[in-house]
Amino acid sequence: MSIYIPKRYVVAVLGHFAIFIMYTMRVNLSVALVAMVKTSKLHNKVLNKECKQDFYKNETKHHDGEFTWSESQQGVILSSFFYGYLLIQFAGGVFANKFGAKYVFGIGLFVTSILSLLTPVAARTNLYFLIFVRALSGVSQGVSFSSIHYLISQWSPPSDRTKFLGYTFGGMYTGTIFSVVVSGMLIASFGWPSAFYFFGILGLVLLLFWMILVFNNPDEHPYISDNEKRFLEESLQKCSSDTKIAKIPYFSMFTSIHVWAIVVAHFTNNWVWYFILTDMPSYFRDVLDFDVKQNGFFSALPFIAAFAGFQISTLVSDFIRKKRCSTACTRRIMSLTGSYLSALFLILEGYSGCSHVVWSVACMVLINTFLGVNNSSFLINHLDISPRFGALLIGISNTAGTLAGCISPFVTGVLINKNPSSAQYKKVFLISAAISFIGGTLFSIFVSGDVQPWNNLSSKDHEKESKMLLNKDSKVSYSTCINEVGD
Repeated sequence: MSIYIPKRYVVAVLGHFAIFIMYTMRVNLSVALVAMVKTSKLHNKVLNKECKQDFYKNETKHHDGEFTWSESQQGVILSSFFYGYLLIQFAGGVFANKFGAKYVFGIGLFVTSILSLLTPVAARTNLYFLIFVRALSGVSQGVSFSSIHYLISQWSPPSDRTKFLGYTFGGMYTGTIFSVVVSGMLIASFGWPSAFYFFGILGLVLLLFWMILVFNNPDEHPYISDNEKRFLEESLQKCSSDTKIAKIPYFSMFTSIHVWAIVVAHFTNNWVWYFILTDMPSYFRDVLDFDVKQNGFFSALPFIAAFAGFQISTLVSDFIRKKRCSTACTRRIMSLTGSYLSALFLILEGYSGCSHVVWSVACMVLINTFLGVNNSSFLINHLDISPRFGALLIGISNTAGTLAGCISPFVTGVLINKNPSSAQYKKVFLISAAISFIGGTLFSIFVSGDVQPWNNLSSKDHEKESKMLLNKDSKVSYSTCINEVGD
């Protein structure tokens, strides 16, 4: 007797590995940069003497790389991915709605993989070609993130959506962990270009499985069972309207305080996330004095913790909601816990420096643990307030999150420039702590767990609603969509 594997589980698994492989190609440059740059020339000076490794040295145990890029140039290189990523975020949700998430993501994965293979050639050509390739890689990945969100909305029953999202987006963490560990090993054994070749080839292999096994929705899947198809249709019907949406309610979205709460939370959380993601290997090299192998190992630990924090917090969220806590209350608890505690450990990290290496690494682990917890609040809230337009909302908020990815590494590069000491990094940690605290506070004040009025409106209702919103005395009535997703 054959064993039937539910097709929604196949989508969840491949969705996880799709995000996984995208993140490996996003992160590998942060690790490779440690070996690409001639640190002996850049840091041949007296640094902060509070650290035993900060002394005048003409020789270094770090890999003597090929390039003499300054700290600010390295900041631009690391930020360049997010320049491209920022440009296409909102369009990704639109493309997914129009052409299907399977094909939008597939094209993004193909282009990203090819660009990863071209990265060593670009770096050896000139700095600007490398920046261009990384920015183009950001464009190709930009359409992918929101398309995955759209795919989940087509395959996940509302009752399982938190767990479905938690598992799928867990690929951010597992991909990061795998990338920093394997990149460090590859670079130590075969040189820095191998990190780009390996993950580029891996991306092309995954693309084959993606195109064969993933479908845009249950109706398109040729091998789905009648029982599973019926179950998904009945579950997702609660989220569909009998009337056709002719217009996307942009006015309502951009005037919703609850949407802006998600946008702010996404920006502030990503500010810290991308600072850790892009600059932690350099911090471990310059302040904690780790070599390439140590860097890869210790850089992985915080992301293992982030993955655990995210997965555990999604399970805790489901448990809290079953105990009659509203969706808004649940998201608020996760946000305050994640943002406030990550801010606390950012402050402690800033004061630990290289004089307490074990505590410094422990703080990094705890920072990322609570960033993962925070992700279980705002990153799922899009589908709480609008199951129909969740892909568009993730495109909007992730645009803000990507903007943080552009600014954060650049600001770090400017503050650290030519003096990568614990004292300089302390400034960055304190700024990041303040941003995390502000974001968690604002999101917790304005978060909502209710499906918004504009989620279920037809085109005629939307026109009426736009006029009514302009009248301060007007009120809009609506029917709740998906009780399981709301309070």
